[in-house]
Amino acid sequence: MLTRFFVVALLASFSVRAAADQCQTSIGAIVPDANTARQIAVAVIAAHQKRENSEKFELEVEPDGDSSWLAYQYIPPVKGRNGEIIVTDGGGGLSMKIDRCTGAISQVYYQK
Repeated sequence: MLTRFFVVALLASFSVRAAADQCQTSIGAIVPDANTARQIAVAVIAAHQKRENSEKFELEVEPDGDSSWLAYQYIPPVKGRNGEIIVTDGGGGLSMKIDRCTGAISQVYYQK
């Protein structure tokens, strides 16, 4: 079981390294991790959204294939007194793709 874990960890590290090695920059991926992508997204959001508007959203950052990050805002679900989730309507949060290799921001739009 422990051997299987090490094999999976080793293969995963090769996959991440392979993606970073594909970048044609002298220092590798410009946006190598989700935290860096989050900081970029926060800066873009701050430039285009009033602080009081952005406070109602949560920001999610996740891998979008091997070459980019997807960052998007969403309204978190509201829970009722009994723990049930109340459906919320609306949007208005920003969404964007951030290229891992170059840091280029694309497909920026307000969600509906």
